[in-house]
Amino acid sequence: MVNKCCAVNCKSGYALTPKDKSISMHKFPADVELKNKWIRLISRQDFKVSQTTTICSEHFKKNCFYVTKSGMRKLKHKSVPTIFSHKTHAIVKERPPSQNRQILEDELPTFKCNEKICSLNEITADSCPDNWKFEIKDEYIRMYHLLDPIHIVKETLLIYKDLHVKLCINGCSVPFPVWLRSAKFCKISKKSQIVELCNYLKNKVEDDESIILDDLASRKFSPFQKYSTDIIRFSLRVKFTSSAAYDVVREYLNLPNPRMLRKLYSGTIDIDRFSKLQFPFPNTDVGLTFDEMYLQREAEYSKCGFTGVDSHMILYESIYCFMITTLIDGETLMVKVLPILKSLQNLSSMS
Repeated sequence: MVNKCCAVNCKSGYALTPKDKSISMHKFPADVELKNKWIRLISRQDFKVSQTTTICSEHFKKNCFYVTKSGMRKLKHKSVPTIFSHKTHAIVKERPPSQNRQILEDELPTFKCNEKICSLNEITADSCPDNWKFEIKDEYIRMYHLLDPIHIVKETLLIYKDLHVKLCINGCSVPFPVWLRSAKFCKISKKSQIVELCNYLKNKVEDDESIILDDLASRKFSPFQKYSTDIIRFSLRVKFTSSAAYDVVREYLNLPNPRMLRKLYSGTIDIDRFSKLQFPFPNTDVGLTFDEMYLQREAEYSKCGFTGVDSHMILYESIYCFMITTLIDGETLMVKVLPILKSLQNLSSMS
């Protein structure tokens, strides 16, 4: 039986190849580790070695051989084949071209067209995130998140006809994210921005609540306290919702004295003295800022009288907050709050 060389592209031992007496054939070694090394160097795909598999001497260097006394040429121990006419990496079969290949249309222009918002009518309930409610009004669209199981509105996103937006948490306006403030005219232009704004509100709720609670929990009861604007806003919201609840909370958390809050909305506050009770106010340029906090719109009676309504039993809808803000570091000082009735007509009739 004629031995044939197993190396790729080698024709030694084949019938049509002229015989060369200088070429010898060698079987694979019995040592498993050395045998596997030969297989890796030969680099044939799905290559299996049998007892008759051989490789010719053309693939070994000259110093890999020695000649016996009888004149036979044999391989030295641990010799390996290193001379090949092909690359040493494995030969991979080329993938045949697909017969059913289709060229699909680029979907990016269609996606951009569907993503773009040009008017309020293009915003539907499908744009609203999961667990959010969707309402269409004449002048705006309202998306809000209810806090289960008591169904209190926690986060609110208002989108107006000109695609300007308003963000609220617990009825209080919150600043826009940086990416929206840097956009042209601070308007939304993509449907994905609605989801981003809702996620921004959710993350801000978690951050703001933890900051306020940590701040209140770390305070010691003292007649001279410095309260941040966030704590005063929180206190006003609770106070105008339920005076009894505010008194209960004050037993556990060091909230502002109710007399301080009454001075804020009665206009009898001493701004100079009040500023010292809050954060130190630097002597620098300031601006007047305005904010609105929405209330729960319900009345409650306690020993101090009615809460949430005026003297004519008209429900308060929100609270206007007037603050002085430093232009350099953004420190705020709340100097006046004004409860707003349920409608401007009721407000004008009272004046």
